[in-house]
Amino acid sequence: MNIDTLIAGFVGSLIGVFLSGTYGRITTAFKLNRIRKIIINSFKAISIPKCDKYIEDINQGIEFVDNFSIQKIKKEKDDRTLDYMPMFNSDILKSINPELLLQTSFKAKTHSDLIEITYTIDFLKTHMAVDKMASFKEKVVDHLKEKEIENSELYNHLITCSFYRKLKEQVLSDLKLKIETAKELNIEQKQILKDLKGKSFIWIIKYIWRQ
Repeated sequence: MNIDTLIAGFVGSLIGVFLSGTYGRITTAFKLNRIRKIIINSFKAISIPKCDKYIEDINQGIEFVDNFSIQKIKKEKDDRTLDYMPMFNSDILKSINPELLLQTSFKAKTHSDLIEITYTIDFLKTHMAVDKMASFKEKVVDHLKEKEIENSELYNHLITCSFYRKLKEQVLSDLKLKIETAKELNIEQKQILKDLKGKSFIWIIKYIWRQ
């Protein structure tokens, strides 16, 4: 085998490696762009609207707790529309391979924000308004039964009861903190939309260049 043949074989191998690597980088870039669009679409269609609904539900919870003694006396019909919002979760983000999520984020700050958003959604999911309201009502009712408070004494007892006052303050404080957390979550999610916005062609080029 002469030297020309060896050189030709070597050059051919280099070209093959280059083409294979380039194809792999392009394929990965297209995959990262699809993940980017999935994140954007899930935030726009699910996470942000559900976070707004969460804030609305917590506000209803605040109203419920704040006016509980009055409602108890008047026995007002409860027309609140609360639910557990099964779609309000971080499953989509958690389903993304961690390394691919890092690459898709492009910036370290965007990646850290996405991780924080995942944990924040999980946290809020365990503190739904409907559960907070039910727990508050159950504790008040149990207290009234324990004290054997008659219906006729109910209102006067609640407005002077230290247990009820402390419980109410504690629950209201907790609900207000959850609203602030949810508001911060939406700010972060909207920032992610800004960070990941743009045309697919540009992002594909950016992802190829970054690899």
